[in-house]
Amino acid sequence: MNWAIVKNTWQMCLNSKLRQLVIVLMVFWPLVKTTAELCITNEFPNEYLEAANNSVVFVLACGSGCIGGQLNDGTLSLVLSRPVKISSYAFSKWFAVAVAASVASLTQFAGEMIVVACRTPYMIDGGFVLTNFFERLMICFAFSAVFMFFSSLVSGSKDLAVYFVSFIIYKASEMIAQIRPETFDEGLGKTLATLFVPPIAVVDQALGFVLAPKIDLAPLLVNSVITWPAVTAYFTVLAVFVSVCIYSLNRRELPYGAD
Repeated sequence: MNWAIVKNTWQMCLNSKLRQLVIVLMVFWPLVKTTAELCITNEFPNEYLEAANNSVVFVLACGSGCIGGQLNDGTLSLVLSRPVKISSYAFSKWFAVAVAASVASLTQFAGEMIVVACRTPYMIDGGFVLTNFFERLMICFAFSAVFMFFSSLVSGSKDLAVYFVSFIIYKASEMIAQIRPETFDEGLGKTLATLFVPPIAVVDQALGFVLAPKIDLAPLLVNSVITWPAVTAYFTVLAVFVSVCIYSLNRRELPYGAD
């Protein structure tokens, strides 16, 4: 861990007016949405907390161009000319983005909790609140690793384009995965659906997890247990994407810092 790189990354987030605008809008959006629904229907919405998956937006706002920007302007070579290894650089970037995104997401969470506590405290479900809290943290830390890998592949802020292409592929595979081969009559259509839908469904599940990685804590709400494969998959995604980010940077022709 290199604290100078961590602080520099946080400063980059704070100095960007566009990042600040996106983060502020996302923090206050649930409050605006809740107020609008209350004014229109005169009822407080049952869903008083944003879905944990929406924390991905904070990672995108805090991490866009985090590595690619320094690749683009050449400052990465200057950073690595000091006694800094690429592994330390990548790990520091991941940690800085994960913490910044977590702070933003939990600020949103705190605002939502204040509103519901003041307006309808009887709606608060302690188990649901805790699972939402920890799932937000898990997504911020694991998706930051995924997004740092995206940023290491391209220059500038093209990492956002990599994410959106991945998201579009995920949504397309999700629609195809819903096709049921048994609904087709015998013929070419059924044959194609039988051949292609199962592997595309696997792609859909894999991309869905990579683009919002978390351990589903919902079973705890019904006195069940979290499965070991879910825990393993989460930490595998985190470790693998930090590792491939380091590998991607090592493959680049950087004059210093190679591991």
